[in-house]
Amino acid sequence: MSKAIVLLLLLLLAVSFFAIDAEKLSRDENAKRIASCGVLPKTSQRKIVEGMYRTVKIPWALEIRYVPHDWMLSGTLISSRHAVIHELAVFKDWKWLNLRDGKPMKPADECRNGEMDVTTVGLFSRVHYMMNGQRRRSKVVKATYFGHCDPTKDPWGIVLVEFASNVPMTPVCTPTEESLLYDDQLEPGSVLRSHGPIAWSENRQQAKVTVGICEHPDEICTSGGRTLPDYGGPLTGVTPDGRVAAFGIHMTAWSDKTTPSRHMALWNYMPRICKHSGVCSA
Repeated sequence: MSKAIVLLLLLLLAVSFFAIDAEKLSRDENAKRIASCGVLPKTSQRKIVEGMYRTVKIPWALEIRYVPHDWMLSGTLISSRHAVIHELAVFKDWKWLNLRDGKPMKPADECRNGEMDVTTVGLFSRVHYMMNGQRRRSKVVKATYFGHCDPTKDPWGIVLVEFASNVPMTPVCTPTEESLLYDDQLEPGSVLRSHGPIAWSENRQQAKVTVGICEHPDEICTSGGRTLPDYGGPLTGVTPDGRVAAFGIHMTAWSDKTTPSRHMALWNYMPRICKHSGVCSA
């Protein structure tokens, strides 16, 4: 075998290796993410706005679109190349049904150890974001479901989405075991935690508070009604140092309007998120 062929094979091997792990953050990238995450633009530093789930109002919300129907869900940017999104991006109406065609899925075969590659199961195509008044996009290269794999129960979990290129936006901070998320509109001493029971202000101007007891270990339960967009989005709180962290994800069924919304706690999925993306701590 000639030297040229050997060098070519080594080059292809190196390219393949780096391509496989290209989306995972390095330690330096993660350190930079931790240093800059959850910082609001100065114009809205004192106003974590009402309707903060809307893409145009927060710097870490993304439109994740699908083909061929061009559907859209709101993803929460947790690094320059990663977002979390709810399971309805993959499963039709919280059932083991393929979102694309409604056909039954086989979690016993496709879902292992609480993880499932759903890149082709959903209709993932691209992520959209606004920069300088212009819509830009990056290709979605991978999507992974984290949750249980029991075919006798409805799917329950979140989806980690990875992009082909960096999104030049501010990621939200992720919850840590030590972090306590405070809301300055709640009563003194009230705390937002990354797992239930939990309390937070739905509307800072009116300081409405919902509190609940979780029946499922991964859920953030609430009492009282909530009005949020069907697209879903992050549930956030303010840390003691004034930054914003997402402690959960809001979910609403698309076609089943009678099904209650789900609010999933991110903390329970952080070990898997860290393993797959390099987004670790804060």
